[in-house]
This record gives sequence, structure tokens and C-alpha cells, in this order.
Amino acid sequence: SCGQRRLQLSLEGLLSMRVWAVVGDPLQAEEVVDHLMDCGKTVYSVSASGAEFASTAELDSNPNLPKTEVLAFINQDPACVRAALGDAVRLGVHGIVLHPDASSFGPEVVAECRAAGLGVYVTDILSEVRPGSGIAVAPLD
Repeated sequence: SCGQRRLQLSLEGLLSMRVWAVVGDPLQAEEVVDHLMDCGKTVYSVSASGAEFASTAELDSNPNLPKTEVLAFINQDPACVRAALGDAVRLGVHGIVLHPDASSFGPEVVAECRAAGLGVYVTDILSEVRPGSGIAVAPLD
């Protein structure tokens, strides 16, 4: 690759993305999903227990829906994040957000995301994502 580096978005850039998939128990993720929608984001819920998508493998399977830009994991077991890394790379997401803090996931998960070539940030979505912080998009009509 002749010394080429893959560029990654800053945290601010990642948080400004418009299409999010939130992975986690629907009850635990509900507040985050509602907050992201209040901030003007398109949000998909991912959980084996009663969400729009049962797994990250199903994301972007419908060509009529916007493509997932950010994967956010809510209070997840590190194994869940590891299991989704292949899907994240395949989907071409811009990055991964681990919510609410590193203690839920452990440093190994962050290192594995980076090794897979994915930008990864540990942040509290409820305090860091604000309304009006998205990238402006021109209407199609």
C-alpha cells in the first residue's frame, strides 16, 4: 500500500452521520434510539429480541433503505462487538461507537476494531450527539 493510510473520521464527524444502527437490548437501547431520532437521525434497531433487524448481518439488505453509516453498541458484551466486526467491514460503515463507556467493553475490543480498519470511539451518545449537528444534505426533489 506504499505507505498510504486509511483516513478515519473524527468523533465529531462520526457523530454527525445521519444513519445509525443501534445494537443492544431494545429496553436498554430505547433512550439512545429516541435521542438519536430526536436529533434527526435515521435509526435502525438491532437485537435478536424484538428489533427491526435480528443481527448486523441483516443491515443494508433492503436497497430501499438508507445505508448504515454508524454502528453503535449499547452496554454490550465484548463478544457481540467482535461478532459484528466482519459485518461492519462488509457494510462499509464509517465507524463504531461504544456507549456509554469503556468499562462495558474493555480495551481489547477497541484494539480489535482498529485492527479491522474501523474508526472506533467510546462516548456517551446522550451527551455528545446534539440536534442540528448532522451534515446538511440537499433534498432530492
